Amino acid sequence: MPYLTGLADVARRTGFPVTAVEGWKSRGHGPQPNTRGVVVHHTAGQTGGGEYPSLHIVRDGYSGLPGPLSHFGLGRSGRIYVIAAGRCYHNAPSTSSNHTNSNSIGIEAENDGSQPWPAEQVEAYHRLCAELCAAYDIPVSEVRGHKEVNTSKGDPHTINMNEFRQQVERYRQGDDVPDHVRYKGRDLELVIPPGSWRYVPFTHRNGDPVDNGGDPDYSVVFGPAYYSATVGVRFADADGETSDGTAYRALETGTEVQIRAVEVDRVDGSFEPVDSGPINSPVHASGGGHFTHAWNGNAQGSERLRFRVTHFGDAPALLNFSDASLLSWSY
Repeated sequence: MPYLTGLADVARRTGFPVTAVEGWKSRGHGPQPNTRGVVVHHTAGQTGGGEYPSLHIVRDGYSGLPGPLSHFGLGRSGRIYVIAAGRCYHNAPSTSSNHTNSNSIGIEAENDGSQPWPAEQVEAYHRLCAELCAAYDIPVSEVRGHKEVNTSKGDPHTINMNEFRQQVERYRQGDDVPDHVRYKGRDLELVIPPGSWRYVPFTHRNGDPVDNGGDPDYSVVFGPAYYSATVGVRFADADGETSDGTAYRALETGTEVQIRAVEVDRVDGSFEPVDSGPINSPVHASGGGHFTHAWNGNAQGSERLRFRVTHFGDAPALLNFSDASLLSWSY
């Protein structure tokens, strides 16, 4: 099996914020041979109230045990850190053949071994395990605590693993309650020439900066998932220049604006449209030019959902705000 370079996409399907640690796609003790199980841990380091102070240890290791020590880190807020795509030294010696370093995915959650578990962190733990089971065809029964597959370990402390697996199974089977994600574009400066389609950028997701693992910050749903999405955009209401000196003009009354949903997928290393929804063509009335568009669909496989917009004014116009609200059901 190659390096698990899809781990960041799997993590994003949880709906929790994701940080792709630089170099993660090539980090590991060689490729990951198999994915038969998942092992959940706690870091046991002194957190000092921090979010994920154990990152450098999990990534780089320590004297006598080189890193990476786990594929994922899990912060106190529920933020998921994608650390390595290759084999990690997270469980040896293992009492289970499905949970060796060569056969399992490891997750190190920030906890010093005595702290209470924040609800957000536990939910992220459940959802990440469920998404890993779905992505790599791992039975939920093979999600094990470190304490269950290594006789010398006691982590994750105070977590009843039978109850943990029950919740993972509920998410794995799919609840009727969808994930809800909000995207916003703060300090947005997108100049759109007349008649030219531009993807709507988003800079913040659930209040945190967008991190799409190096890809442009356009995607709002990551397949496979059903979704119901609404996007809002606003054009500037006065002529002006962007911070880099690009001139733009306000839309005149009666200017046609077009918005559509677009599903994209990776083709030869870049994302290309594979399916587009119908065009919504509102007409500008007055003021700042705020437009909305809603679309329901199914992003299959590794497809992603984006929105794009254009206008038919007589000069470039400035898109200075974007907002999207997403309900999605991963499958």
